[in-house]
Amino acid sequence: MRTMRVRVADSVLENWRCWWPEQVDEAVADVHRRLEQSVRAWGLTDLAALPGGELALVAGAMRGDSEVVLKLNPAVGASGAEVADESAALTRWKPTGAVPPVVGIRDGGLTILMARVRPGSTLDALGDDPQRMVTVLGKLAGALHRGGEGPEAFRHLSDSELADHWRRALKGTREADELEGLLVPGAADTLLHLDLHSKNVLRSHDRWVAIDPKPHLGDPHADVLGVLSGAPARSVPTDAGRAREQLRRLVSAYAAAASLDYDRTAAWARLRALATGLGVRHERPAWASELIRIAAALQS
Repeated sequence: MRTMRVRVADSVLENWRCWWPEQVDEAVADVHRRLEQSVRAWGLTDLAALPGGELALVAGAMRGDSEVVLKLNPAVGASGAEVADESAALTRWKPTGAVPPVVGIRDGGLTILMARVRPGSTLDALGDDPQRMVTVLGKLAGALHRGGEGPEAFRHLSDSELADHWRRALKGTREADELEGLLVPGAADTLLHLDLHSKNVLRSHDRWVAIDPKPHLGDPHADVLGVLSGAPARSVPTDAGRAREQLRRLVSAYAAAASLDYDRTAAWARLRALATGLGVRHERPAWASELIRIAAALQS
């Protein structure tokens, strides 16, 4: 067996050291052990590391005559229980055709075997066409939301680690109460992706599919990260008036494609931009400034 050539990427290790500095060695040993076990259990061959992951070890492989992708999430910290929901969400969304098919699950959902999509290029391949990008993202979000009603087993967004990050970032601001109001569970809540942006959308023959969800129940309007990252975010001018006009166009296109209310989508985009920007202003100052500027434009 030659699986030891596939290792946790240095970029992923850096993230683990940032998030779980005292558990990195334990996490690496566990993931490599599960890699060996998964290769034996599923009869995988021709393993090769795949780029792009921020949290997990991801590798391409063959299972018989089929191309597959093996993803091993770390069993570390409070996030372990949440990332384990990824496989359950992908399984629930399979009938929508908007996610890669799951062909195997191990380790309580932390290890996932999926069919590999081809050509597999990301939505970033569209270049700098933000209007088209947010339309694709909105259509995908709408398909996932319609395919995920009523899964009580998933944690609600209001009770998530992500929401706690937002709360800490917005503490003492006037937006803190607004966030709590948007987080209140409601009748329209459904299963959310929450990390739906252009790098997490791949081309599969004649359609687009979403990968790497951080699934929780919640308000579908909260699934608006795609407007705040990548080419859509880069397209926002520095001039405040022009920035406001561009963001209105982008949010409007996204909301229409996802069958969402514009005003509530814009409110979620503003709060997610501000909370994320304030939360990363020390670690990632350039991105933080961009997000805070977007939030200000959406406020006006």
